[in-house]
Amino acid sequence: MDTTTMNSPLVFGAMLLGTRIDQERSFALLDRFVERGGQWVDTANCYTFWLSGAGAGGASEEMLGSWLSAHPGLRDQIRLSTKVGAEPLWPGSWPQQREGLSRRAILQGLETSLQRLGVAEVDMFWLHQEDRSTPMAETVEALGELTSTGKVRRVGASNHPAWRVEQARGLARAGGTDASQEVQYCQPGRSGIMGRARAARGERDDSVRPEGKGCAGPRCSWIGGKRSGPGLRCLRCVRPPHRAHRSEGSRGC
Repeated sequence: MDTTTMNSPLVFGAMLLGTRIDQERSFALLDRFVERGGQWVDTANCYTFWLSGAGAGGASEEMLGSWLSAHPGLRDQIRLSTKVGAEPLWPGSWPQQREGLSRRAILQGLETSLQRLGVAEVDMFWLHQEDRSTPMAETVEALGELTSTGKVRRVGASNHPAWRVEQARGLARAGGTDASQEVQYCQPGRSGIMGRARAARGERDDSVRPEGKGCAGPRCSWIGGKRSGPGLRCLRCVRPPHRAHRSEGSRGC
């Protein structure tokens, strides 16, 4: 499969596989997705640590690994992406203590993800949340190492402001590596997400247009497998009517 571009009309978000969605239903949903022409499955190493009994995360990747193991040859038919940077160091330690985006965290995070998924490489490796305690140059250098080994085909930024994405691109150019990046964002509903969703969406568009490289994609449209209101929105990010608005430091996707 050509993975020079990660554009896809539909992406299967695997957040709840292995926790709220058991193996039988997880396999059935994934099988149906592929049967209907779906090609891109997205997860993260931290999914879903915030659920009771889920530990520090990893259940979604493990479920996908079991599914791929049960379907020999299917790996070549799909694009597979995961994320690093938001996994708690131990259950209950988020957000004060999470893995972050240091070189060690990125390399170790990828190896753990590959083991859980049972694959040799991923098509897309996202930086899940920004980490301002780690120099961006260190993060970019680590990503360059991984792409050079072939364990990661493309890299991207999720939940990062546009200026941080541009900073990373500038450092990549200076280091002589590919500066194109994918940009992922949470789909804003009527209430907004993390208090800045609409502004982030505009930043995301601007960060892609100048060079005509990379792509931008919405997330969280079908989280939980349910509709919310007239539009498809993230049921975890958009506040319920009876609750107060999330603060600036809320988790997001």
